[in-house]
Amino acid sequence: MNELRKTLLLAGAMLAISSATWLLEWLTGCLRFLTSLTLGSDLAATAGIAGTLVGGAAVFVYARMTRRWGRLGIMATLSALLGLACASVWVAPWQLAAVLVGAVCIPVALITRSHLWAITSDTRSPGVALRRLGIAAAAVALGPYLARIATRSIHWGRGGLLIGVFAGALFVVALLVVWVVQVGDRRADRSVAPDPDTPPGGRNGLSLVLRDSYLRLVAGWVVMTAIAGTLSTRVRDAVWAAAQHEGATDVDWGFRHRTIAVLVVVLVQLFIASRLARRGAMVAALIMWSVVLATCQVALVLAPHATTAELVYWPVTVADAMNVVATLALFLVVSRNESYDGRLAIVMVAHPVGVAIGEGARFGLSLLGAEERVVGMANTGVLAVTAVLALVVGRRFARALSVAAVPKAASAISATPQPGLR
Repeated sequence: MNELRKTLLLAGAMLAISSATWLLEWLTGCLRFLTSLTLGSDLAATAGIAGTLVGGAAVFVYARMTRRWGRLGIMATLSALLGLACASVWVAPWQLAAVLVGAVCIPVALITRSHLWAITSDTRSPGVALRRLGIAAAAVALGPYLARIATRSIHWGRGGLLIGVFAGALFVVALLVVWVVQVGDRRADRSVAPDPDTPPGGRNGLSLVLRDSYLRLVAGWVVMTAIAGTLSTRVRDAVWAAAQHEGATDVDWGFRHRTIAVLVVVLVQLFIASRLARRGAMVAALIMWSVVLATCQVALVLAPHATTAELVYWPVTVADAMNVVATLALFLVVSRNESYDGRLAIVMVAHPVGVAIGEGARFGLSLLGAEERVVGMANTGVLAVTAVLALVVGRRFARALSVAAVPKAASAISATPQPGLR
């Protein structure tokens, strides 16, 4: 299959999955409000916690299921489960719909997206993989924006639950696209085994992460960025909420600027992706995220006003866009099995752990009577540690990438006819 066609098909699948995931999250917010009214408690939030546990448990059975059914069989199973669960939301009562979305649909959607990221980067050429990641990341940024536009005219009610059916249809479309790509690959090279480096005994993703020092560093990086990102978001939201309460800004600011922000994110990710293989580029991209967030955090602490919130919005948006592509690219130097199973463990275990630690730290500081300024200063220290970790992870990535390139270069030289060596 033509490389451009394959890249566009994978980007289309990522666009569909990111749109569907955002629709499910939007549906969760609506159901959270309804269940809190009918039950007097937040059933949707409880279902979300259950969904996190379901995603973590999936890490331990994913490798065994993959070995039995294959990568494409897993995609078919996940999409069928998602389609049925999303369709059931339409006919279910509010309470059951909240449980279905939070405990089943969203964790399975995250597993599917992690699987598709691994498929996108599953190529022998790092340059091709980086270009794919940049285009796919741009599609992921565009998906929620398009889904948000689609939901602006929806009036909540029983018809609102049709969003679940639409999200399920998007997941099925993404499966069909992936199926076309996989069939094209098999026809192009029938001699390539689907999983050449899968260990005979079989290890789950968490075991792979714990046994490999590089994957442990990547997991640590994801945990630290989740902690810092959670605390930074809470501080920015608090400043922005205070500014809106004081009448310093208008409601339409978010949507107008979000349109420009999506364009900025798409352009940044397309630009930075193909350049991460250059010397020192990965280290610079990872450290820049920590430096930009720390600078903006200090600015919000010193001047907690609406003007400051507007000013820091843009550099944080650019830094986040670079960090997304850079974090995805960290998996290019691991084996195929580690890319699929190890990535899933980091997405479903390490990232939720980081978010939980960040939320717990903020809640603990609030119990002690600490203001948002104290939370911001504490997060600045977290970002300093993150910057040091970024240096270590970036150097390990560059070293592994250079080592991986040596055999390819040597094989290319040996395959080239040399004068006097016929």
